[in-house]
This record gives sequence, structure tokens and C-alpha cells, in this order.
Amino acid sequence: MKKKKLLSIACILALLVCGLSACGGSSTTSSESSSTQSKEKSTNNGTSPTTWKSAYLKLAERKASWIQAYIPMSPDVTDTVIRPTALFDIDEDGVPELFLMGAVKESWGRVGTLEIYTYKDGAAKKLSYKYPTMLYDVLTDAEVGAGTNYIVYKGKNKNQFYIYSLMIDSDVGYYNVAQYTLQNGQIKLMKRLQNEYLFPDGSIDDYWINGEPVSFSTGSSSFTAAYRDISRAILYSGSDPSSSVWKNFDKSEAACMTLNQLAAKLGGSASDLDQRSGSNSSGDTSASDQTASDDDWSGGGWSDETDSDVRVACWNLATDTIKDHLKTPDDADFPFSSSSKYVLIQKKGNKYEVYSWVRSYNSYGEKRSMQFIVFIERNGNNLKAVRYKFIE
Repeated sequence: MKKKKLLSIACILALLVCGLSACGGSSTTSSESSSTQSKEKSTNNGTSPTTWKSAYLKLAERKASWIQAYIPMSPDVTDTVIRPTALFDIDEDGVPELFLMGAVKESWGRVGTLEIYTYKDGAAKKLSYKYPTMLYDVLTDAEVGAGTNYIVYKGKNKNQFYIYSLMIDSDVGYYNVAQYTLQNGQIKLMKRLQNEYLFPDGSIDDYWINGEPVSFSTGSSSFTAAYRDISRAILYSGSDPSSSVWKNFDKSEAACMTLNQLAAKLGGSASDLDQRSGSNSSGDTSASDQTASDDDWSGGGWSDETDSDVRVACWNLATDTIKDHLKTPDDADFPFSSSSKYVLIQKKGNKYEVYSWVRSYNSYGEKRSMQFIVFIERNGNNLKAVRYKFIE
């Protein structure tokens, strides 16, 4: 499988902490709108929308801390909000399934996993599925290797969905695609594709289908067919331009949403989920005492800053600003440079936004990954950081 050389970013990809994402696109698409309307008018099994919504909301309340702890380990720098939840009717019975990414802390790092729920007998029922990885038998996004790119997506046939993932460790890319059906309240694994690819030259490029080795031709064509079967993305994290799967869907139409958005769709509110905002693991709040408001920086018209000297100046100012608001600034780890594709610097007039990640110790002695945004204004030749924000 022909791929570009990817950066070895074991620590990089642990750093995304964006606003609580792994996913893109919060806008409601026409397909989502029509699907939701039909579900809320009536359901094929006679279930009241109020009933399943209430059950899902109670589940989300119970698991809010677990969901909020999830940090995508292989982010797409253009995604500015983590969207770890989704509602999607896989089996088209009129009641959507609930998809949740959440995380727990192991002794060696944070581990994110996917849970899927359906509504049955008056309650949210967790669905069992198999997605063998290096760590668990479910989709896992952990602080291992270079993190995980993944997409959970609906296939074009009824009852069918897929999970795609790429995890890179020691220059070896482990590609996995699993095809499932959901029928009668059970998820069944129909096919599993695997590919191991050695970067950068592809001297290792081996394929398996359902655990059995196959030829390059058979393996690569099977992956291509699975990639083309995307009807709509449900959840995703990251991006890999060298893999065609990412070219087959529009992130803005993905079904994933933030925890706040999920609460609203279920008839609740952010307070129901005890959604934390404006705080970071170092104990600082986002800089409400600084002068720039969100309104000053909203709207369109932003573009990438390409001048290398300006990027260096903005990046140096941004990292200095963040260090000033960390518990242990001397231990802060900024694993990027101003020229890195993982540092997003945008401009609009005399304003700049610098978006990236840092790892630093919190009050409990834990080294945490935090996403940050620093807002900068230019006055002549002088740059001034007017606001910063941690997103955890």
C-alpha cells in the first residue's frame, strides 16, 4: 500500500486536547435532519423518542467524566473541537445507536476506547463488538506509538458499518478495517482487513483477510473497496492524506458532536452532563482577565500565515505565554517548531491565532497533554499576546 512517510510522533499525537475531538463538522446535514425528523415523529418499533432520549441522556450523565477524559492521540490540526459522541441509526429501526469515545488512565498513559449503545427494553444497552488491537478487543486510541487515526463510518448497505484505524509504531503502520452488521440488537463481525506497512520505502507491505495472509493485489483491492463503501462518517479522529479513505467523506457532514451538543439533542443541557469548560490541568482558568473577547476573534476571513519570520515570532511569543501560566513551566514540552504542520498559525488583519499542544505536569504530578490557543495582535512591528485559552 503506497503511503507517504509519516512523522514519528509518539509524543506529538498524545497532545491533542482540543475543546473536547475528535471529530469534525457540527453543522446538521440534510440527511441528518430528515433522519432525525422521521425518528422523532414515530419509530418502527413504537418507541417514543422521549423514552430513548431520556435513557441515553441518563447514560451520558453517568459517563460524562469518562467522555470528558478522552483526548484524541492523533489529531487533525484543523479540528478545533473534540467531538467524541454521535447518534446514528445503523439498523434503520427508527431509534439511533449511541457512539461514545471515553478514556481511563492506566499507569503508562491515557487509554481511549469506543463504546456503542442501543435502546432496548426501556434502557440503553451496551453492544458488544470485536475490534482486536494491540491493547484491547475494541477500538482503542491510546498513548502508544504515534497514536491512532480512526474512522467509524456507515456502509452503503442497511445494517452495515465499518471501523478503520491506523496506528504507527517504530515506522511500521498497522492498518485495520473491520466490517460489521447490526441486526436484532447484536453486532456481528463480517470481515477484517489488516495491512502492515514499513515506512518510508514499503519494504514490508503485507496483507491479511480474516487472519489469513493474502496477496498484495487481493489485500489492497479489499481495502480500496472498503474505503469506497463510506456512506457517512460517524466518528473520526486525525487525518492521513496518503490514505484514500480520508478522501471519501466530508468531515463537515460527520455525525459526531460535542458532549454539549449531545445533551441538547437528547433534550438536556450542558449542566446535565456537568460539562467542564474554561479550565486546564494546571489549575489556571482561560484568561478571562485578559482583554480580547471571543467576539473580537469570531467570523471568517482567516488564512494561514506563511511568512516564516512571522511564524517564528508568533510561535515564540505563544510558547512563552503558555509557560507563564503553567504550574511547572521548566518541564513544559513543546515538541514542535514554528514550521511544523502541527502548529496552526492563522491571521486576519493585525490578529493572529496560534494553535498547538503542550505537555506539562499538573498539581497531581501527572504529565498531561493540553491543547492551547494564543491570541496575538500586531501593532507596527510589535506583537502582543492579548489572550490565551487552554482546552481540556
